[in-house]
Amino acid sequence: MLKLNLTGRPERIELGHGAVLICDPVDYDIVLEVILEAEGAETLVVRGRRLGARVITGWEGLADLGTGEPLEFTPELVPSLLRQPVVWSAFWEQYAMRAFGMVSEGNGSAPSSDGTSEGDAPIAKGAATSSVERAKSAPRGSGRATRKAKPSASSKAKKQPASGA
Repeated sequence: MLKLNLTGRPERIELGHGAVLICDPVDYDIVLEVILEAEGAETLVVRGRRLGARVITGWEGLADLGTGEPLEFTPELVPSLLRQPVVWSAFWEQYAMRAFGMVSEGNGSAPSSDGTSEGDAPIAKGAATSSVERAKSAPRGSGRATRKAKPSASSKAKKQPASGA
């Protein structure tokens, strides 16, 4: 289900361990503008940092590594914060991807009509039979492949009739 913020209240992005980013409401136009402003080979990570600099307006639960004291929000610290992979990933998935409606189903794919893929036509030839069906129709045996052993010289001698008696 898509969730729309019609109140205009700030978005809260949970980072875990009690840390939260506070952002302007998700706005498709701003997200698209930042992505389209990208210069040449600018990476998605850099675009995400630029977006964060525009929309992150505060945070809670962040502390200075050296002192352990709560870290006051300043816009200048946003790029440093977004250099942390876990923070960047949470921001991108919970903010930017929502602008495109891609997290509504969890992975950007629509579910099948009945919730399963059972009954769908197979994609590849020969895929119509499942591994369970193939196993059921397989010949029964001990489960091990067997091969007739070649008779050894000693076994040949035992089979030879005794001569000259």
